[in-house]
Amino acid sequence: MRRISFNEGTLGFEKNKVIYEVPLEKTNINSIQEIEFIRHVDFMFPVTDMKISPNRQHFSMEIEVESGFVPLSYFKSNSSDEQKYAFVKNLCAIVEELKNLDKLVTILDDKNILVRAEDGEVKFLYRGLRDLMPSGSYLEEDLEMQVKRLSLFVLTSAKYDAIRVNGIKEALNHTSQEKYTLVAKIANSNLLKDILDNIEAVEETNNQKIVEQEKKSIFTKFPISKKTDSEPKESNVEKQSKIKIPKKEKVERKTEPVAKKNPKVKKEKVAKVRAASFEEDNQKTSTGIFVQDKVKVIAGLVLAFVLIVVVVSMFSKNDKEKVQTTSNNVAQAQEDNDYLTKGLQYAAIQDYDNAVVNFEKIDKSFKEFSKPNQRAILFSYLMTGKYQEAINAEPKFAFSVVNYLVSKNNIDAVKNIKSEEPVIKFEQAAINKDFKNVLKYKEDINLDGRREALVVDAYIGLKQFDEGYEFAKAKGNNDLMIKVRQKQIEELKSKDEKANKDQIKKYEDEIKQLNGN
Repeated sequence: MRRISFNEGTLGFEKNKVIYEVPLEKTNINSIQEIEFIRHVDFMFPVTDMKISPNRQHFSMEIEVESGFVPLSYFKSNSSDEQKYAFVKNLCAIVEELKNLDKLVTILDDKNILVRAEDGEVKFLYRGLRDLMPSGSYLEEDLEMQVKRLSLFVLTSAKYDAIRVNGIKEALNHTSQEKYTLVAKIANSNLLKDILDNIEAVEETNNQKIVEQEKKSIFTKFPISKKTDSEPKESNVEKQSKIKIPKKEKVERKTEPVAKKNPKVKKEKVAKVRAASFEEDNQKTSTGIFVQDKVKVIAGLVLAFVLIVVVVSMFSKNDKEKVQTTSNNVAQAQEDNDYLTKGLQYAAIQDYDNAVVNFEKIDKSFKEFSKPNQRAILFSYLMTGKYQEAINAEPKFAFSVVNYLVSKNNIDAVKNIKSEEPVIKFEQAAINKDFKNVLKYKEDINLDGRREALVVDAYIGLKQFDEGYEFAKAKGNNDLMIKVRQKQIEELKSKDEKANKDQIKKYEDEIKQLNGN
């Protein structure tokens, strides 16, 4: 296991496990129960185990790191500018929340922070309780300065320790020309809001450049072709030469009868008869064709007119519906945003009652909120006793609800929560002394010292003493091992003390050994 010096103790790294160990004398911890609250904090990795060594020389805390998260120094070297900007914004959001958690302490440095590269999400390893656990410079220095130092470390080539020792100027001396303006503005920022505004301004400028570039690329892809004067034009003679004679005329010319030498009178009569016959036929034919064509044209026009009216009405109706829907959506989105803003403002000044009033007016799915806003909503529910609403919004928040209730000595409130989450089922079973279900759900949750005691109580309640003893032994909890043996002795004495005296003597010796006597 690789170890590094950290916060009065050490951090040990092994695969996805990180163990913080510190001499107990550097803390004011008397029992694990008094620090249970720190096991599950939204923006921190879960603590899977906390214990005090048998000789009470050291306190250790085992932390489980989720996949996808990398050390801050690795993230710095292998991420894009957009990912770095997202990191800074997420860090600012978390520190704003930390300001509202008076009892919680942590360390804001490059060792304690891990980042998920794909979206810049930030999570912390170490956390503690004020006055009970070490906090380094967290309480000695403005949080804004600590955020500024981390932001500049990520945005420049300067080393973190160099910035910490030599000051902010170290970052200015190790920044690229293109980022110098942004780095200088962050260096001169006094508030978290100033840091955020500077990051968002750079993002907006970059987005505008991308849009302009896309516009340019659109116009260069499709050049407009024009007719040039050099193209040859057809002459009137060429046009006329292309005119074709109708087939009917050609046939008539070919089949025109050859004139015979007949008397003049007969020729005139024949001509008149032919002319009259031709005129009559032509009139009949042309009249019929004209009438038929006219009917077809009128029918076509009527049909086209009807289709046009139908299509126009359909599109008009759809357009009205779309416009109405769009208008409603825009109005709703604006209203939701107003309620969200007010809610966050109230939460920031710890007026959680009014924060919840505004949050509950938002007509929007909880999953659609950003992670920082989700945390603000859940925390407001927690602070106002709306435990059911918090778990309905985010079932996994059940761990935080239970830990909060434990810290407030109000665990009985869990009885009224409706949830299928194993941690709720476990706690409800323990309250109701439903020992079988306590044992059923123990494998599905993280067991701290308090829950280990509840499991042992369940084994004792079912008179499964040996199983309880083995469970306590596997957890390395001497106090619970002693408790099981004491209850076992009581049970044997109540049955037949004389008959079980050898077994009783054996268990009493085990207890002495466990106590170090």
